[in-house]
Amino acid sequence: MSDFTFKETEKIGLRKISIFYFDNQVDDCVILTAETIIEQFLSLSHTEFTKKRGGSDYKNIRNIRGGWRKVFHREFDNRDCDSMILTLENSEPSHLQNSRAVIKLHNESSNVYHEIYFQWPLETEWTVICGFTEWVCSLLGVKYASAGYDMVYNVHHYPGSAGQSVRALRDLKYVNSQFTEWGSSYCLKAKSEQGIPCPNFIQAFSNAFYSRITAEHIENMGIHWKILHNMLFLDILDWAGEQAMEPPFEAIRTRYTALYKVLRPLIIPYDRPVYLRLDEWVKRQKRFEL
Repeated sequence: MSDFTFKETEKIGLRKISIFYFDNQVDDCVILTAETIIEQFLSLSHTEFTKKRGGSDYKNIRNIRGGWRKVFHREFDNRDCDSMILTLENSEPSHLQNSRAVIKLHNESSNVYHEIYFQWPLETEWTVICGFTEWVCSLLGVKYASAGYDMVYNVHHYPGSAGQSVRALRDLKYVNSQFTEWGSSYCLKAKSEQGIPCPNFIQAFSNAFYSRITAEHIENMGIHWKILHNMLFLDILDWAGEQAMEPPFEAIRTRYTALYKVLRPLIIPYDRPVYLRLDEWVKRQKRFEL
């Protein structure tokens, strides 16, 4: 199976995703900013949230009653926990969600960056995701942002769907998941080691990261880049004016190889996910070297 050729089921499927790691002090202003970002995501993705998971009842998924904003503020306005997490989505047992937002906030003493993760409908244009990434980076103290393809799972079929989503990555070099690249093993290292889990279609780096990447390296690799909001933005897309398009697969492979060479000093290995055998995990760790 070649990358991006995949038959969706009610349990797993491909989505475009974007993820942001930031270190703002969590106060009323940041909560309002996060709310505005989620509102913009819903507008751009043309989706609605119907389900929630959060607080002490996080393992269970519930219907949203009274709108997602009510749920959001109930979770984050008090901020009396060391870590707070809320998932908003629109899955059903009969179909996979086409959008999801996961918001993770932590207290000031934590060694973990705050995180917002979005799943976009697969047909979302890369131009939209690029613009959204730049906009979010203008609002928050983003240290690292990334966007690309993820193999996502339906929580109504968990844990079976989670295992299926990871095993589906065996032949998908350029697809990630919450159980591999975006798992807690990376987040726990984020502040102390200042690294990233993998290259992706779109990335943005604060100075703490991009100071370790030289401009000449980027220029010689043929990767699209720019400095904006005091951040370095890299992508492997084809650009025609202000429009970003997905390149042919051979170009993706070539540019990913080049991008991996540029970013390799920043990449932090992650722990083996429970759903992959040791040999499969070793192969995945070397997937951009093969």
